Amino acid sequence: MNENNRLLWRLSERNGYTPERIPRNVRECVDCGHCCYGCSHGQKNTTPHLIFEPFLLDQHRGTQPATRGKLYIIPFCYVDEVVHIHGKATGVRAHFKDTATATASTSLRVHATVTVAAAGAIQTPALLLRSRFQHGGIGRGLTLHPVVPVAAVMTKDIDTGLSRGVSMGVIVRQPRIFASSPRFGIAIQTPPAHTAITSTVMPWQGSLAFKMMMLAYRQSAVFIGISRDRSQAANRVAIDADGAPVIHYRMTDEDNTLVMQGLEVMLRLFYSEPRTSALMVAHASFPPFVRHQSATKAQEDARFEAYVAAVKKEGIQPLRTQMYSAHQMSTVRMARRVEEGPVTPTGALFECDNVFVADGSVLPTALGINPMITIESMSHMIAQHVVRYLQQHA
Repeated sequence: MNENNRLLWRLSERNGYTPERIPRNVRECVDCGHCCYGCSHGQKNTTPHLIFEPFLLDQHRGTQPATRGKLYIIPFCYVDEVVHIHGKATGVRAHFKDTATATASTSLRVHATVTVAAAGAIQTPALLLRSRFQHGGIGRGLTLHPVVPVAAVMTKDIDTGLSRGVSMGVIVRQPRIFASSPRFGIAIQTPPAHTAITSTVMPWQGSLAFKMMMLAYRQSAVFIGISRDRSQAANRVAIDADGAPVIHYRMTDEDNTLVMQGLEVMLRLFYSEPRTSALMVAHASFPPFVRHQSATKAQEDARFEAYVAAVKKEGIQPLRTQMYSAHQMSTVRMARRVEEGPVTPTGALFECDNVFVADGSVLPTALGINPMITIESMSHMIAQHVVRYLQQHA
């Protein structure tokens, strides 16, 4: 665990919050710090390792005959549409390109008893829309877990180790940080923050100022606030003339207030550390707060409070405040009745009972926590319904 994580742990305890370790699904992690770019050591318990490998056509890796040949993976394959007629799907129409030989696209038609869409909350609704499914809720209600970062530059005796060790290792959720409703809160975490990612957080005050801030990377610390957004029906995934997804998303007033609440908490956490030299919010041009070593504590406190007030007055400005999305969800929502959503509680489309959706699209609302395990659990449950459907229609 790097110093950035330790810093959040110490500062949250100092200010009355309860830090927690973020569980990590790994075997023998070597703490190289590059988790978000894929594990070059092969120690992450990922879907390819745990699920795909036993089913792949690889005669030389000891694959058991019972599972060999049960899975085909076609790289660079684009599914054009799910083919369906009279409420039943017959498979998919797709095309792929042989990247090794750079040949033209090859059309592909797959016939199947069941089709499962698991392309994520952006691409799954786009596929269903390209396939001309008619439910008005397809693509609607997009939630993004909006993220706001705050960066700090520490004194030169501190190396925060942003490029080393476990990058996302600490989360702060208690006491709850919320604005108007405790059901919608914001969690403070340490993010993966390599140089390229960190550079997007830095405000632009000219090329020289930007260079100076990046030269302070070794002393830089970054926290992020991940919020549970309410969203609205107008936030959606549509498709363009070519069938590619087009995202429409605006934060609600309540979400803006919540994000600003989290931003203020992070600013105050950093300011409580005497070795913080400068603070900056992720904004296109908002200036950083720089500590004056010669000022008295009362003077610095007054300057800091004025800075926080100015940040709050600026608020969340479209195309100026730099926001990020942690997790995309809820665009093909599961519901009890067809009037409430496109997907049944079993994961099948109401209008086509042999097309299942098994990803974050089916979540009826944004979750209040990182959604990976919940999506895995939902997908496992939906897989059991797929098996039952196949058994009934064998």
